[in-house]
Formats: sequence, structure tokens, C-alpha cells
Amino acid sequence: MANGISLTRHDGLTLYAEALAQAGAAVLIYDHRHLGDSGGQPRQHIRLSGLKTDCRSAVEYARRLDGVDAQKIVLWGYSLSAGTAVAVGASDTQLAGMILMCPFLDGLSRVMANIRVASGIRCKSGGCRFWLRWVMLRRGANGFGGAARGVRGVLGP
Repeated sequence: MANGISLTRHDGLTLYAEALAQAGAAVLIYDHRHLGDSGGQPRQHIRLSGLKTDCRSAVEYARRLDGVDAQKIVLWGYSLSAGTAVAVGASDTQLAGMILMCPFLDGLSRVMANIRVASGIRCKSGGCRFWLRWVMLRRGANGFGGAARGVRGVLGP
């Protein structure tokens, strides 16, 4: 169980975990790298590949715990971690399921739409991906008056 971009394991997950535990589930809550109680520098840095690795590592850890049935593991995610759960769940056939709360599944599309609204730019998706990465490298994430603020981790390599 993990939270989205700006939240940590201390932001409301305990209530969900307690409810699931009362229903008989074993619950593992963690913070993604660079966030909350997890280590890593720089702080508050988001990279999708790292989030997926963290999710896979949490699943592998849970599978090794005494009393946990490895065939009954369910991913739970909110916002970006729900999108990460979809990516991890699609490649792990041993998972029993996923609980997705407000899944963030279309980050690049949302960023491109925000930039188009803020700047009036219109282009095809593939061209926008290349152009957007080029502009963000040259002008930084705030080069559109804040429209692209905070998307470095979503678009980064």
C-alpha cells in the first residue's frame, strides 16, 4: 500500500490499512524512495521507473513474510501509485488483484493538455513528446509560466 505523488504513508493510509486488517488482510505500507520516511536524495524526486521498482520490491518482500499467502497479494494504490500498481500488476501474474483509488494513468496526456491551454501550442502526440522533452530540458519545468511545474519525473528518462 502506497500513496500518490505528494503524500506519504502517514497521510491517511493507516485508516485503510486498519480496515483491511479488521477484514483479515495483512497490510504492508511503504513510502516510495525519496519520499516520506524512505531514503534517497534528492528529496521529493519522482521517477516512474523507481516507483515501479519500489512496488515490485514491496511485493517480493511481502511474499517472503511468514503468514502471508503469496497467491493472495493485492496491490493498493492511490493516484500515481495506483498507476504504478497497474504497470506492476500487468507483468506479475501471481498477484491476486489490485485496488486502485483515483488512478493516475495518463500523466503525459494531462501535461500536454495543460501546456496547450497555457501556451496555445497544437501538435500531434509523438511530436509533442519530443518537443516537450526538448523544451523542458532547455527552459526547465517552469518555462510555460508554471503549466508544466512538477513533471520532471514523469517525463524524465
